[in-house]
Amino acid sequence: MEVPKNWKRVDVKGIDSFVGRIDIDSAKSIGFNMGWYCDNLEEGKFTDYYNIDFGNVYIPDTSKKRATDNTTYWKYFGKADRATIAKVKRQVSVYTNIDQYRAKIVTPKVTGIGITGVYIDSLWKAGDSPEGFVLCGENLTFKQQRQLLSAIKTLRFYQKSK
Repeated sequence: MEVPKNWKRVDVKGIDSFVGRIDIDSAKSIGFNMGWYCDNLEEGKFTDYYNIDFGNVYIPDTSKKRATDNTTYWKYFGKADRATIAKVKRQVSVYTNIDQYRAKIVTPKVTGIGITGVYIDSLWKAGDSPEGFVLCGENLTFKQQRQLLSAIKTLRFYQKSK
């Protein structure tokens, strides 16, 4: 992956996958993970829909504890359909190919609020399971977001010989 010269790779010890971090400045970093258990960058699950229209009010459901996978639960008071759920989401996902792999690119609807990154479900098989890849940063500035999206386009993957 080609990145700006001032970005610094930081080695991080992983247990069951190849993980790392890239510091893009003194305050922001990008994390990556290649292995069996990659975050698919899905935004929270939307639950507790009520088919009564109360003016389309969305509130975080604080009665539920956050799951270990950082899932956000919401109570939705209004008519639940894809269009209203899309209004609540903070991110947009598009699919493309990167280095021959099907990739999901995630960007925030509002720059600076949300995740910018890429997720690839399956690079190759490792034993019985596919190895995935995720690379993302959170709450990036406009410039940092553009730089990361440009870098993502240059990703190339090479499987180690066994």
